[in-house]
Order: sequence, then structure tokens, then C-alpha cells
Amino acid sequence: MITLDKQRLAIVLPIVLSIFILFGLNYFSHSKSAQIYRRSDEESWSLKNLVLKDVERIEWSPTLPFTLKLATMREPVVLTNTVVTTWKALNLWQINSSYLPSHPNLKEMKDVKIGLYPTMASPDFNTALSKIRSKLKLKDIPWLNYTKITMSGQDFFNALNDPSDGKYYYHLSRVSGSLKDDVSPSDFLWISDVDKENYELWLWLGGADIGPPLHYDMDHNFFVQISGRKRFILFPPQEFRNLHLYPRVHPLTRKSQVNFDHPNFTATPNYKNAKGLQVVLDPGEVLYLPPYWWHNVHAITPCVILKRNFFFPFTWKYLWHLSLRVEFLKLWIDCMQSLSKLTR
Repeated sequence: MITLDKQRLAIVLPIVLSIFILFGLNYFSHSKSAQIYRRSDEESWSLKNLVLKDVERIEWSPTLPFTLKLATMREPVVLTNTVVTTWKALNLWQINSSYLPSHPNLKEMKDVKIGLYPTMASPDFNTALSKIRSKLKLKDIPWLNYTKITMSGQDFFNALNDPSDGKYYYHLSRVSGSLKDDVSPSDFLWISDVDKENYELWLWLGGADIGPPLHYDMDHNFFVQISGRKRFILFPPQEFRNLHLYPRVHPLTRKSQVNFDHPNFTATPNYKNAKGLQVVLDPGEVLYLPPYWWHNVHAITPCVILKRNFFFPFTWKYLWHLSLRVEFLKLWIDCMQSLSKLTR
């Protein structure tokens, strides 16, 4: 009977312990990765030391179904010479012009994020570990501490053009009303008319140095640079081992624990081995970003950018993408094998 209990223990214990390891109960304390933010590229360890290749640029042609093709390839690419170069928005949507601040659709801007740090993100409090959020010490992470207010368009753009108060302003909203006329035609961003009806364009406004933390999204993304310049540092899905992702059940799921500019190699030792891509978007350029690609985004100047996301129907052509899930499974198996040795 005792032998049987040991056998059961040898099976159950590795499973339980591996679940706890993978789901991150060892991530309660974040003080080791205290965030420090740069004011120049020279202060960023990642920009100076990581192996970063340039994202491929291709010239767009109206005869090519780029959205469908890119969704199939699942590789980041910058599209140049698209119909975006004919949009009225390229001339009208300037940060320092009077057009956007006085536009009726931006007269009242709700949910403007204001923070003392240029990086801002929202936790997902629907995850399992959110029930013990007090132990996670989320308040120790500066980029989670910001406020949301309603501002007039004039006040918002005045703050972007004269950030003398030392705060950072960021706003995301749907493109609505007559603003849609300024970004037309946009057919090349959609797969079909049905796709166009179900999804929308989003307007992303923010000051210099602002950007989200290193993270990944589960959908396809287009970023259309309208005004200003924005840098993207990208990592393929298989780099997750080097990027120290938060577990799925953590409120910061889909985000990296790595401090991009000042990494703590005691807390995130694998990051020094990460390899990725880089690109700086200029006005009129379009970045396609596939699902599960990690990205760090940094506004070099105050920016106006359009964001468009969509999910693509699953077919046999995308079975290869399950390799990412296989990698996670391998990691889980490795943990089980290691932990099983403890019971022998």
C-alpha cells in the first residue's frame, strides 16, 4: 500500500509542481525588475546590444492581395507606396496643426491616459491569479500607475506640444465620423467586405517616448504611420524563452517581465540571448505584424498612427503556427521530467 502511494505521488507531484511553475506563482515580487525609463536611445541596453535585423520593406501594388497574402505568410513586413500616400490625413493630421484639436469627433476625448512614465498598460483582472492580486505587488510596477480623464481635443494636443508638466498623454479611440473620409480608400487593409464591416480602424495619439511594454497580441495587426516617427522592436514567437513572459493566469499575461532598456539579468537572464527585428516607421508607411509576435513600441516624436487588427479564419495553411504551442508543451514536459527526479 505504501509503495502504491509513492507511485501515485511520483505521478501527481510533478504535474502539480509543474503547473505552479508554468503559471507563475514565483512571480509575486516585482521589485527585482524595478522600471527605469530612458530619455535617449544611448541609455537603452537593448538598442545597443541586441542582435536586430531590419524588417523587410516591399512596395505595394494594387494588383496584389496583400492582406490575404501577408496573413498567410505570417512574417512582419513594411509596405511602402501604398494608397496611404494619397490620404488627406497625411497633410491634415499633424500634431501641431489646428485640424485635429478642433475636429468635432475629438471635441471631447474620453479615457485619456495620463502617467508619470511613458509606458502604460492595463492588467487583465479576469485571470486566475487576480484573486490574490494583493500578493502580486502590481503597485510596484510604475507603468501600471496612471489615471484616465476626459479632455477637450484642444487641451490634449496642447499637452502633447508643450509637455512642460512632465506627464505623458496617450489616447486610443475608433476612427469615426468625417475622420473616416481622411483615411480613404483603405480597402487594402481588409480581406473582404465582411471583414471591413466587422472590424474598425483605431486612432492612436500620443506624445514622444510613449509606448506599451514588451508584449504580444493574438490577432493580426496593421500599423499605419500618419504623423511623426515610431520605432518597433520585434521578436518572433519562438523567442518566448528569452523574453520571460508572464504566465497565462497572471494579470500581466501576454507581457514580458523584461525591462527593455535596463534589463535585470538576475531576474531575466535569458534576455541577453534574444534576437529580433527593428524598424522605424515614417509617415505613409504601413507595418504588418502577425499574431504572437512580441513588440516593443517607442514613439521617437509625438505621433498619430492608425491601428487595425483582425483575426483570420483557421485553415490547414496555418497548422504550422501550432509549433508555438508545441514549444510550450515541450517546456511543460521538461519541467515534469525535472521535477519527477525529486520523487525518486
